[in-house]
Amino acid sequence: MKKFILGLTAASLCALVPISVYAGPFEDGESALEREDYTTAYKLLSPLAHSGNADAQFQISLLYLNGFYGTKSERNSTGVMMMRRLADDGYLSAQKVMSNLESEDIAYGVSEEESQKYLLMAAKQGDAVSQYFAGLSHSQEKNYPQARYWYEKVAAQGHVVAELELKELPAAPPFKFSIYDKKPAPDKPLTFQDANNAENRRKSGTCESPN
Repeated sequence: MKKFILGLTAASLCALVPISVYAGPFEDGESALEREDYTTAYKLLSPLAHSGNADAQFQISLLYLNGFYGTKSERNSTGVMMMRRLADDGYLSAQKVMSNLESEDIAYGVSEEESQKYLLMAAKQGDAVSQYFAGLSHSQEKNYPQARYWYEKVAAQGHVVAELELKELPAAPPFKFSIYDKKPAPDKPLTFQDANNAENRRKSGTCESPN
């Protein structure tokens, strides 16, 4: 069975495009995608993509990446190049695809670092799925403050699994102030002698608080 990017079926390639009112070639291109007539879809969408239509560029890129159009070389070069450019321009669906390419069985030439970058870009745009996986990724790296940050973001949207993940995170350790962070009590201002004592303790490697 052929593997599709993000688990897409052939008939659902157009589903990632933001819902808008289209007419003419783009609408006809979507219909061709639904019929799995990829050659016709490419012919209809390609002029729009060349003219700067981001939605058409996204669909053309998916055709390449899924192997529905072009050679293997074009899939790994043109498809990824187009998707990367869209993602860098802030196109959310492209960011989601780019965050997923590193984990695919096919070698797309996308590094784990680049995949993580686009995952965070999508998460920052408010995409709940990306926020969840950003939290999961940080949790696996034991970066619990960042994991908590993203889990809380998505849990606030009613994501039950994120709420469970939050409960599993280690409790945040209490923050400890050093002697140099301490503020003098209002009724006992820090004196010059206190400062000298603190400096002597620093030089000797002792960090005990003054009596």
